[in-house]
Parts: sequence; C-alpha cells; structure tokens
Amino acid sequence: MEVLCFFSSDNNLISHLESFLNCYAGLVLGFRDKDTAYYENPKTNRNEIYFHFIPNALEHQFAINYTRAEENHIRNFFEERDVCSFDIQYRDERFLIELLKKWKYYLEAQGVAVDKQILIDHPHRGVLRFSEIALMPEKRPGLLRRISLYLAKP
Repeated sequence: MEVLCFFSSDNNLISHLESFLNCYAGLVLGFRDKDTAYYENPKTNRNEIYFHFIPNALEHQFAINYTRAEENHIRNFFEERDVCSFDIQYRDERFLIELLKKWKYYLEAQGVAVDKQILIDHPHRGVLRFSEIALMPEKRPGLLRRISLYLAKP
C-alpha cells in the first residue's frame, strides 16, 4: 500500500474526510482502532483505504520525510497559518483518484477553499495542490490494447 499525506490549514479537514468516507458508497468501514479507520471496498472485500485520523507531529514529519526545500515550499504555501498533517494509505491508484475527486466536490459544497487550504504529498508525484488531482492521469486498463488493435487493422 502507498501513503498519501495531507497538509491543511483547516483543522476540520480530518473530520470532513471521516464524514465523507463514512457515507461514500464505494467504501465500508471494516474496523477502527485508536488511531486508524480501515475501509474495505465492498466490490472486492479487501482493505482499500487506511485513514490515520490522528494528526502527525509536523516537525517530526518534516525532519524525517522532507528536504529543506520541500518543507519551505509547504510552509510558504500556508504562509503564517498553522498547519496540520495526516495520512491515508491506499491500495488502488485509480480508486484513490476517483475518491479524492469526489471528496473535492464534497469539500467545496462544505465551503472549504481547497486550493488555499490543502496540499497533498503524493508518493510518486510529490507535493500537489488539491485541484491538481483532476489533472492526474488515470490508468485506463485496456486502452493501450484497444489503440493497438485499431492501429493493427488493415
């Protein structure tokens, strides 16, 4: 599983995510312990999302996981505002992107200024604004095969 880290100046973001995950049709809460909620995909009956709802110790997070330049980028984005950080672990990238796009609409409906209050640290794409999720390419199984078949036809 991969880890996705959120940085936010909105202290309610964790409760917004928990509310969203609990009503999202693509997930079912399987188990919850003192710091993590484990959500299963009802189609596969496998764990899909681990939501670590206890905020990270920000200074420790910066010290062990980020370069000085990355830390400065994150701090500059939030200017002088207080920042919290938390993680989710995910199994399927396509599922995650779709989930985050829907969560973005949910947050906007709640009046959260996603482009000013949230950064995401993607394990392979680095630190992104939340709006950049919509620009992330989705892996489409079979697309290359269909293109190859089309090109191969006489």
